[in-house]
Amino acid sequence: MPLLTIKAISKILINYIVSIMTSFYSILSYSFGNEDWRTEQKALQIKSDNHIVCVTASGDRPLNLLSLDCAKITAVDANSTQNHLLDLKKSAMKNLDYYSYIEFLGLTSNQKKKILPRKVFEDLNPESKEFWIKNMKMIEKGIIYQGQLEKSCANFSKFIYLMRGMRASKLTSFDDIEDQRKYIIKSWDKPFWRNTFKLFLNPKYSKYYIDDPGLCAYVSNDINPGEYIYDRMNQSLKSYLAKENPLFSLVLNGRVEKAGYSPYIMQEHCVNIKKRLDRLHYKSENMIDFLESQEEGSIDRFSFSDIASYMDEKSFNRMLRAMIKAAAPGARFCARQFLSDHSLDDDVKACLYRDEQLEQELEKEDRCFVYRFMTGEILKANQGAVDHSNEKDEKIPFHKEAAA
Repeated sequence: MPLLTIKAISKILINYIVSIMTSFYSILSYSFGNEDWRTEQKALQIKSDNHIVCVTASGDRPLNLLSLDCAKITAVDANSTQNHLLDLKKSAMKNLDYYSYIEFLGLTSNQKKKILPRKVFEDLNPESKEFWIKNMKMIEKGIIYQGQLEKSCANFSKFIYLMRGMRASKLTSFDDIEDQRKYIIKSWDKPFWRNTFKLFLNPKYSKYYIDDPGLCAYVSNDINPGEYIYDRMNQSLKSYLAKENPLFSLVLNGRVEKAGYSPYIMQEHCVNIKKRLDRLHYKSENMIDFLESQEEGSIDRFSFSDIASYMDEKSFNRMLRAMIKAAAPGARFCARQFLSDHSLDDDVKACLYRDEQLEQELEKEDRCFVYRFMTGEILKANQGAVDHSNEKDEKIPFHKEAAA
């Protein structure tokens, strides 16, 4: 373990605690998406005439969805700061060449202070202009790592380095999954780390130093957060390279490896996404209120991320009722749950065909290992819906372990 002074160790821990104590809903909570875009696209089965509604978060989700041909995307987030970030990423992609774009975001090795190009600034909406004028320091540092989660991960990566030294960064260096499995068994999977996860992520304590409701507010009594995350992490590390998971990279190295990049920052995808940016719109509004205000049959695909982790069970069912009302014939949905385990009311359940086989596949394939899936088709008066009457009909529990 590296030899550091008590003063240096204290500074790292203090910075970490300060970074996670800032109010979740009043600042930039996320700046780099950590969910697997591959499983999302597989679940939604997007078509060229689809209107998609999704959660904004870091802005990665709506931009990544544009890598597929669709008619319209509406990104919704109750935190307007997240939409200001989406507007900034959108304008930067539109007005800069690829290499200037990724350098502006902060993804290159260039450590020089970033500037906001005039053509990028002028293309922002008025509210975003005002926000970024007041928060230029985030842009100067490279906006891609200025979210609360990303800064917390960067500080936590320093703590991991104190405890594990070069062994931490080594985990994201493997190109062969067999070599990585051997390393996990020999050097990584130790009782000390399992117990550390259980203690650090115990909701009784974590609510005081992790200001993210998804980790604390609606945790199921059947789930031990630390043990759940640790077990699924090890399972994932035996199936997929750590470098392909942006969350691993952030936690271990404080930055994301290129193997973990998603379409909107990959040159081969940016060409098509850039052509479709005019199809992307956003609203700063609570998702429930937004869906309840939409016309019946106006939305084809619903991409909810892990929004269930940020609302109680009653609100979750209310949101799904609004989704069902707004759904077009044959509409599909994808929702994730992290530590929550909300049940569906009978009337909601009757309107959803959940594809159990697909859900299990997505859990196995998802690089961001912490999520369980709810996905399938919305059955609205059987208009345009696939006939599933001969298929197995049973309640599918949301909380189930991914198949081994």
